[in-house]
Amino acid sequence: MATQSACPTCRGTGSTVADPCPGCGGEGRRATRRTVTVEVPAGVEHGTRLRVRGAGEAGRRGATPGDLFVEVRVAEHPLFAREGRDLVADVTVPFTRATLGGAITVPTIDGEDVEVELAAGIQPGALLRVRRAGLPGRGGNRGDLHLRVNVAVPEKLGTEERELLERFAQVRGEDVRGRGLVERLRDALRG
Repeated sequence: MATQSACPTCRGTGSTVADPCPGCGGEGRRATRRTVTVEVPAGVEHGTRLRVRGAGEAGRRGATPGDLFVEVRVAEHPLFAREGRDLVADVTVPFTRATLGGAITVPTIDGEDVEVELAAGIQPGALLRVRRAGLPGRGGNRGDLHLRVNVAVPEKLGTEERELLERFAQVRGEDVRGRGLVERLRDALRG
């Protein structure tokens, strides 16, 4: 029976180092720590692997170094949720602005504010779109920013505010007494 294996002295390289240095043991490399700067493209997605050529492990005996692969983990933003290149954010407006309409100012991912026009009578949950205010993509294309409208209803009203709202409801023919089920049943039985 015959077996083949690499030479235990040269490990199959065909040469040996007569006087190896104590730092690398004749391999021509040793373990060190260093900081590598990595260019992360704008709009990169979670889980993307970036390749940095020549920044990996050094090759043995002067061979070219390998590549470094960096896996990107994108942290959640406190205001914007990501859907591909598009961003989604909630925007809360007072009920008077939702009723009357008008302009509101909202932040973008770039740190600049943009003005968005609300249509009179906009409903809670409505989506507004700000074109090209999302994340950049390949070829210079940007996603959009989608704003989900929430309407803030005041929790406490002053006397004048309450009277104005009651008058408003009367003009619209709305029931302002807030009768409950028991009162409505009582009225039905009487009538």
